[in-house]
Amino acid sequence: MGLTVNLVLEWDGFRAARTALNNTFDNVRAVSRKHVQSIPKLCDRALKLLQEGVLVEEYVLDHVPKLMTFLRECNYTLRWMMLHTAAPPNHKKCKQLHDSVMSHNTQLSQVVALLLNTAQLELVLKDMFKSLLEKKEEKWNSCQKETGERLLELADVFSGTKPLARVDKNDNLQAWFREIAKQTADIDYNDHTMAGGR
Repeated sequence: MGLTVNLVLEWDGFRAARTALNNTFDNVRAVSRKHVQSIPKLCDRALKLLQEGVLVEEYVLDHVPKLMTFLRECNYTLRWMMLHTAAPPNHKKCKQLHDSVMSHNTQLSQVVALLLNTAQLELVLKDMFKSLLEKKEEKWNSCQKETGERLLELADVFSGTKPLARVDKNDNLQAWFREIAKQTADIDYNDHTMAGGR
């Protein structure tokens, strides 16, 4: 998280900086209100995601950006709340700022609940991504084999030997599907350029 500094204390000796900081206290109140209001919503959404059967492989893979954005929002809110609800040092302005933040009915039990739900969600997602990465090559090989078999079946359809309704013999398509099947079989999982970069 880096170095945490209390600007109220550090800038107290500099008149211009102190004045600039005093002008932002209304913003702190607005941001505090926003975070306090978002905690129950974030907590509810985290609980819904943690329900059994929601975070399956297909859902996670289809919603990676949304899930990461949600976790980032949870962590941002938690970090802000923890930094601003900690016991203030013995300084008048710090005490006023702390009281201002706490005046929005900040329930510390909700902050702790959000912390626990976020940690649980991060753990579940981390384990799922780890599992997906471990199975990646196996899945790749399985899909490559299935694709090759299906392309060869399509080539057989156009050979005229395998009857299929409304499909006439076409030597060009048969040769093309056989060539695509050969190219698919030749793709190397370890060659990221040829395999699509993922």
